[in-house]
Amino acid sequence: MGNRDSSNNSTCFKLLCPCVSLFVLVGAIVGFVALGKSFVEVPPGDVGIVVTRGNLRTVGPGRHQVRPFASDLDLMSTKTQLLEQGHSIPTKEGLNVQLDTAVSYHLDSEKAEEVYKSVGTKYEDVLIKPAVASALRSLTVVSEAKALYTDGRDVIQSQLGEKLTESLAPRGIVVEKVFLKGIILPDQLRKSIEMKAQAEQDAERMDYELEKEKKKA
Repeated sequence: MGNRDSSNNSTCFKLLCPCVSLFVLVGAIVGFVALGKSFVEVPPGDVGIVVTRGNLRTVGPGRHQVRPFASDLDLMSTKTQLLEQGHSIPTKEGLNVQLDTAVSYHLDSEKAEEVYKSVGTKYEDVLIKPAVASALRSLTVVSEAKALYTDGRDVIQSQLGEKLTESLAPRGIVVEKVFLKGIILPDQLRKSIEMKAQAEQDAERMDYELEKEKKKA
């Protein structure tokens, strides 16, 4: 009778052993995965937004502990970025001019969480592109086309930078540099401006020659 009980116990032990080993193995795997999920890495030049059950936390570059399986990480670049756009814009004369802009900017790391809450990670499309188009249009619509083709271009470029800084800085975007380039005027207008500029140069040259003759006399 005793031998039969001992045999049964031995059989049960043999049956349970693989199950216990499997549970231990699964537990170890889950533990290792959980340990891996407990840390996130934010690379240099980025800021991380840790989202845990609807709550946000901003973390800088480096390794950070989070809640495993409950936290997600979104990265937002704080490096300088370049936005290039092409525009068809009106001038004071009612002409449409093709103009390219280039804006270098970076995300203010101190306001990254605020930006994330309001527009997410697509802040270039939501904030910067519309701001550039709107500010540029507001400047060119009160400027003559020749201003884009002459020294007035530098003035408009400077004013555009000021307007973008004014509108984007409160939203967490730091505007570094603004460039106007690739200006294409209607052919007739371009030729007219060139002819006028040449006439002005000829007039200045004539005045100079006349003044020189007067001094000789």
